[in-house]
Amino acid sequence: MENSITELELGEYGNVRENMNQIFNCIPQMNRLEKLKISVRFQLTDFEMFQRALVYSNITELEFRRTSTGRQLVLALAAVLPKTKLKVLSFFSTNTSEKELKELASSLPHSSVTELNLTLYNFPDISHGFTNLKILSIWTPDSAINIRWLFDALPHLCLSELECYSEIDLQSYPSLFVNLPKSQISKLSVRINHQYSDFICSVAQSKVRYLSVFSTEANAICRAISDTRSFKLESLRIADTVTSEGLQYLLQGLQVRELDLEFNEIGDAGLQVIEELISDTRIKKLNVLDSEGDCLILRNALQYLTHLQIDVKDIEFMSHIGNLKALKIACDEALKRQIYRSSSKHPKTIIEFVESH
Repeated sequence: MENSITELELGEYGNVRENMNQIFNCIPQMNRLEKLKISVRFQLTDFEMFQRALVYSNITELEFRRTSTGRQLVLALAAVLPKTKLKVLSFFSTNTSEKELKELASSLPHSSVTELNLTLYNFPDISHGFTNLKILSIWTPDSAINIRWLFDALPHLCLSELECYSEIDLQSYPSLFVNLPKSQISKLSVRINHQYSDFICSVAQSKVRYLSVFSTEANAICRAISDTRSFKLESLRIADTVTSEGLQYLLQGLQVRELDLEFNEIGDAGLQVIEELISDTRIKKLNVLDSEGDCLILRNALQYLTHLQIDVKDIEFMSHIGNLKALKIACDEALKRQIYRSSSKHPKTIIEFVESH
């Protein structure tokens, strides 16, 4: 294997599954390897080889995705975790059990891991393992899984970023209201229902400056924001169900530099409100991908922006981008070719094409 490899993904191709022992044996020789992603179901027979691969390599990021990790593998990882250089550890859609999680949590405080991503089905109280973490991401497929222990522990943790993509019933987790202002969290992503005003008031009293909210009642979130005058956000993302009505609330009470409204089909009416919002506030970065509206509605407001993500359906839009520093566009292939041909007219703008959802 080449020593120049910095990232390696082991997936469902070739003979990867059958040769995992040999692959782990080679990893310590790959002295530039920093990121290892394993997305294949496999069974190891030599766990010491797996441990040596982690201890004697320079891997700082390890990810398991859709794998059947097995109890012995997680225990083997937990046993050597403090001896590794790992800083980011991720388990996405794995079958890790409650016992394995507790073993892993016990070794985390003695390791260099500062970012942990868990997409799992069992969540015992493992907050004792989070003491050194700066970034934590948690997702559970079942809202009945109790993670109250996490919110209870917030004042005692050093977390600066928290992503919680479980469906949070705030009526069941009142400790989130009380403890969020006592925490060090500056970047928060949550999916919530009910008690929107209480939640937004709690955010306003906290150190949170970057907020992402996923809700089936996004307009209610917007209204709560407009009612909270002490909001000090730098960045706001609201997903799923914002309409022009909700945006009107934002127009009354929002002062952010970054606004992300991707996946909200706000249409022409919504873009018209956005144009006024940009002109009257300090927004510099805007994401309105999948807005289902006419991009030309924003043409007069582009002078205020530095970064924009948008669906483009008319080449005329490009004549209005002015001094944008970065532009991400979703468009069809024919328009993409036209934009490529005219890109020399916009030397100050980094143009990137993305897929529309």
